[in-house]
Amino acid sequence: MISHLASLGTNIEFYRPVTLAHLFELRQQYPHPNQLHFIAGNTGEIFDRIVHEHRYPILIHLTQLPELQVLEEQSQGLLIGSCVTLSRLRSYLKQAEEHQALYKILYEQLQFNASRQVQNQATVGGHVLNHSRKHTSDLLPIMYVCQSKLRFIYLLDKNEFDMEMKDLQTTDLTDLLLVSIFIPFGNVDEYLQSYKQAHRRKHDTGIVTCAFRLKFDASGRRIELLNMAFGGFGNGVIFVPENTMKYANSGRLEWTKNEIMENVKDQLLSEIELDQFSEGGQQEYRYVRLFGSIGNMHESRWN
Repeated sequence: MISHLASLGTNIEFYRPVTLAHLFELRQQYPHPNQLHFIAGNTGEIFDRIVHEHRYPILIHLTQLPELQVLEEQSQGLLIGSCVTLSRLRSYLKQAEEHQALYKILYEQLQFNASRQVQNQATVGGHVLNHSRKHTSDLLPIMYVCQSKLRFIYLLDKNEFDMEMKDLQTTDLTDLLLVSIFIPFGNVDEYLQSYKQAHRRKHDTGIVTCAFRLKFDASGRRIELLNMAFGGFGNGVIFVPENTMKYANSGRLEWTKNEIMENVKDQLLSEIELDQFSEGGQQEYRYVRLFGSIGNMHESRWN
């Protein structure tokens, strides 16, 4: 049985709690939450320290907390603990890939996400939180269109609550611990698809990533539901074209090339804010890949 660990140095303190109760005790010991820095996969710490010159006096390692290591299929979706590694999630999805469309597209993205060494250490929770302040992510567009829920716990009063993915970017995460991510399954009559464009096939950050969730009405031709999310646009984690989705979900659009590639494209262009000064540049190429992904989705469901 693994016991808790405490290592006190001259300029830094390191703790490895094995229960949430011990973690709560540590929080009570230090009055300023900015003193504490949580680590799990630790794949970005050296970059953070060297490039951003961040220094944290107190490090708390979270991987031994059992509540953060849950990985199970529930009746309505997949529950993933925040400290589950990407490689563990990938192995789980591979075994059950044929049973859920959600598993298939998550597994496909993880295949090209990072090297095996990084996936063995990087955690799902770290991926969610770190990329929530950036403009690229491979998995978050999928989580967005599936309307995933994030379970947080307050370190001071120990209360738990669920948060919508769309609220993550605007929420102050001080004194909050991400416990788990719940990704609902789609209905059998829904279609899920995800795409990624990068400079290299494997182990590269996506220039544009996207995910779509589509459902038709009873006729099988008119759009009843179309959710979409894109990485690589805007200043935040994901560009979610709210007005475009409202337009697409109005019940008036049919699944035809003209409706999708012309009307939906015009709506998207009115929402996207991207120029040569945007982070990452390549604005024209990103536009091309954005509409190319919509075309790919349309062709894959063309009847």
